[in-house]
Amino acid sequence: MREVFVTTPTKPHHRALLEQAAAGRCRLTFGTDGIERADAVIGAVEPEMLQKIPRLAWYHLVWAGVDQVREDMLPPGCRLSSGSGAYGAMIAEHMLACILSFCRQLPHYAALQRQHRWDPTWQESTLEGKTVVILGTGDIGAALARRLRGFDCTVIGLCRRPRPITGFDQVSSIEELDALLTQADVVACALPHTEKTAGLLDRRRLFLLKPGAILVNCGRGSLIDLAALSEAMDAVPLLGCALDVTSPEPLPPESPLWGMERVIVTPHVSGASFGHLPETEDKIYRLAADNLERYLEDKPLKNLVDFSTGYRILLGSGCSCEIGCRGAFHMRP
Repeated sequence: MREVFVTTPTKPHHRALLEQAAAGRCRLTFGTDGIERADAVIGAVEPEMLQKIPRLAWYHLVWAGVDQVREDMLPPGCRLSSGSGAYGAMIAEHMLACILSFCRQLPHYAALQRQHRWDPTWQESTLEGKTVVILGTGDIGAALARRLRGFDCTVIGLCRRPRPITGFDQVSSIEELDALLTQADVVACALPHTEKTAGLLDRRRLFLLKPGAILVNCGRGSLIDLAALSEAMDAVPLLGCALDVTSPEPLPPESPLWGMERVIVTPHVSGASFGHLPETEDKIYRLAADNLERYLEDKPLKNLVDFSTGYRILLGSGCSCEIGCRGAFHMRP
């Protein structure tokens, strides 16, 4: 009988969901004691522990981002799947909250409040008629696009393989990034860390942003050159920047970004799950239970990761893509 270990926190109804999916076809262990005998792991373990589980055939990492796990960390032939699809709503709403905060100048008015000052002379804006460029059209980017539909703005998505995607007025290739940065009123980043996305928003590209633009990053911190961003905040100047992820992380105490009124820094919590948002925990384990059933029945897994690209594989297509297509092998804490 196959041994399946669940290493992340579970509530009774999560355990019942997994046990129902197992249907007596495997032995479920909640915790890490004896994990070296596991055939499958659901949850998260330290990368250096993975090669100490010689029989590991399937690792379902419950986070959406999988950049911390390399293929050579896993036993030969081990498959990796991710929790992508569980986090879109909460991260998209965090991004939208930041965007609206800058439009309505809430950071500025919060600073006035701390000074006990009543000063209504500042100028606000709206999203109506604006252009929002979303880097990444997967679960998170598509969730943000859907939420922006009611704000009467133009929503443009950037991805590796452009195609029509619900919620976007236009989907363009990443090769068009430079031109779109000069047009964007808002740039929202929801890309994973890969060799091609690291440093994508370097100094040259940050200085392409139009004055008064808003920049939000809830993907991976490696996307943005923080030293250049500190310069661009005043040199461009940007209306505001929200960072939920940074590189390095945590954001160093000496970074000038901490003290800028037009910067919102949050400690990688836009997609926080366990102990934060029960609805997200439920989504995590519904996906895990679905994949557990597929694993036990030798069916294709959702969110199976293509190590050559870092993205998920589309069911039945043999290709990989960051687009949140329905029926994908489905790929932040």
